[in-house]
Amino acid sequence: MRKVLRVVVVFVGLLWAQSAQADPYRLLVESDANATAGHEVFVATYATLDNFLNSVPAGGSFSQINISAGFGVGGLAFDGSYRLLVESDTNTTAGNELFLSSYASFADFLSSTPSSGSFSQVNVSAGFSSVGFTFDGSQYHLLVESDANATAGHELFLASYNSLTDFLSSTPAGGGFSQINVSAGFSVGGFTFDDGGYRLLVETDANATGGHELFLASYGSLDAFRNSTIGTGSFSQVNVSAGFSAAAFLAEPTPLPPPPPPPPPTGVPEPSTLLMLGLGFAATGVQRLRQSR
Repeated sequence: MRKVLRVVVVFVGLLWAQSAQADPYRLLVESDANATAGHEVFVATYATLDNFLNSVPAGGSFSQINISAGFGVGGLAFDGSYRLLVESDTNTTAGNELFLSSYASFADFLSSTPSSGSFSQVNVSAGFSSVGFTFDGSQYHLLVESDANATAGHELFLASYNSLTDFLSSTPAGGGFSQINVSAGFSVGGFTFDDGGYRLLVETDANATGGHELFLASYGSLDAFRNSTIGTGSFSQVNVSAGFSAAAFLAEPTPLPPPPPPPPPTGVPEPSTLLMLGLGFAATGVQRLRQSR
């Protein structure tokens, strides 16, 4: 269920051609009101974290994804495929609340070409909303936030799952409240794993100017996130326009380069050497034949 007071923005001047980037950061914003495909979900891409903080986008585009009326985005994860989590705006039963769509590529995400989709059996408690979904290489993490402002230790709850199958079947490996206290007047807008640590994006509930609207906090480990031991924190200069909300933040890992080819086995002659040996044996045979005559 989405926070009633979440009022945020869409990026101005980001309708540029999407370009491939190494280590991109994706900021997904969603229309606060239900809208048609191509006008509801916008993704801005930043080549580096500094570019995100300084509001220097590499590109941006609306997706053709159409979020069903009565649902809102609850997170975006990457595990080789893009996993978009949407949640019912009203509290409902397990198997009808969280829906996960998968996209094989970013182009498929933009064109709304899912490879699969399924409801999860996870049941988000009444009074809480899904605000982040990430994969850290070994586990999937679902972050939920209290709809009402609450004290530290009662506001952000993190559930972990060992596999996507476990997430869909609601078989958690663990879970607990974080000691993070989100300031009154702010709400979580995304949660992502990034280079061994975790990043939490929060935004103002009311529209604000660039440099006062989106705040990014970084944590060196999952334990640091749980204990509210912040590594760094800074406002971004990104300015979002009224009528949209930050719905997901994704640090997309750089694909690993292909492994180098294995060295040739030792002690095995190269083909040219074998050819020369073969010719040498043939010459020896001819010479012996001549001598025998």
